[in-house]
Amino acid sequence: MCLIAVALNASVEFPLVMAANRDEDYERPSLRAHLWPAPRPTLGGRDLTHGGSWLAISASGRFAAITNLRGAVTSGRSRGLIVRDFVQNPAIDAGHVLADGDAYAGFHLVAGEIGGPAFLLSNADRSVTRWTSGIHGVSNAPPGVPWPKVTTAVEQMRAVLAASQTRDAIVRELLLFLSKPGADAAVRGSTLREEAESDVFVMGDRYGTRSSTVIVASGDEISLTEQVYGRGGTGEGAPVELRARRLTDRE
Repeated sequence: MCLIAVALNASVEFPLVMAANRDEDYERPSLRAHLWPAPRPTLGGRDLTHGGSWLAISASGRFAAITNLRGAVTSGRSRGLIVRDFVQNPAIDAGHVLADGDAYAGFHLVAGEIGGPAFLLSNADRSVTRWTSGIHGVSNAPPGVPWPKVTTAVEQMRAVLAASQTRDAIVRELLLFLSKPGADAAVRGSTLREEAESDVFVMGDRYGTRSSTVIVASGDEISLTEQVYGRGGTGEGAPVELRARRLTDRE
């Protein structure tokens, strides 16, 4: 996944809103977002190569999303396993992730729990940044390096939450934002590598945005809406929405 924007307690009604694009080879097999039944009810997609996920949220409100890291080590265990394990195991925290961080290829991980803070972790410099209430974003840049599309995503999230009063409106506007290619890429029909730092939506013949995901969580319900894309940025069917009742860790 190459872009993640997160609104933490920025809305009275919706304590968590996430908007994310996953960029990946079109040939890599994956299962679109669905309900994972066990051991803990979870919404998210699955990587069929290694069994991990790029973004997921449990019914108890634990969420995680991951990006790769440009210029970092590319060998190691699949990063998606970190997402899978974090959302399904309440005992895992930031310390556990970083303690084992060198076993994975370079990553940025956004992880947290609804109603509380989130953390941005990177195994490139073993950093942990605490995200408090507000709107935050991350992509594939090395730690501390700004990318234009992250700034754009944060600004768009702020504008959508200020203007949209309902869950459906938030989902619709964020999916529209996530699915819009850059002007030059739209004319050309593909995104150049140097445009990837500024274009939210990436498209090509081999590699591109495979899915756009919007999560909106209220006090009693979590919704995850996903739009899947094929080669050249073509949408594959209509967006699919999943919903789950909020649970406590004791349920």
